[in-house]
Amino acid sequence: MTRRSVFASGAALTLGVGTIAFLSSLVRRRDQHRCYACQREIHSSVKVVADLPVGTATFCCLACAISEQQQIHRQIRFLSVADFVSGRMVEPESAIYLAGSEVNMCHQAHQQPSAEHQPMPEAFDRCSPSILAFTNREAADTMRRQHGGEVLVFNQLRVRFSG
Repeated sequence: MTRRSVFASGAALTLGVGTIAFLSSLVRRRDQHRCYACQREIHSSVKVVADLPVGTATFCCLACAISEQQQIHRQIRFLSVADFVSGRMVEPESAIYLAGSEVNMCHQAHQQPSAEHQPMPEAFDRCSPSILAFTNREAADTMRRQHGGEVLVFNQLRVRFSG
């Protein structure tokens, strides 16, 4: 191999590695706005931050984080949840939750066509049922009256969705 071809190979390798590093940084930046588990957009009013065996992760909603917990068969430590009204992050134990309301920020209104080209009903969505967090009971009760669901505290939520 000549000196020129060694130099050209080295330059091409350096350029390739640099390009990969740049593209990886773009992907990581984009992923900060996507859910760790389902890759859906993260809405500030339902965002959840949790500690996983692989590190800290941000989820699009509490239902998605609980689905992840059930799939990995390990308890997840929830670090913070977003107050649905303000978007402010709060400790999970201090929030009041509305589970099963008709409000689901993650819901995607699309149906898969069947073999007969007819819409099929959705059988599973990891972000359902919806679970919204509130910093005060009155806001949770108002939302329940308007959109249904059940108001729970954190320990009740853990028991209800543990299996």
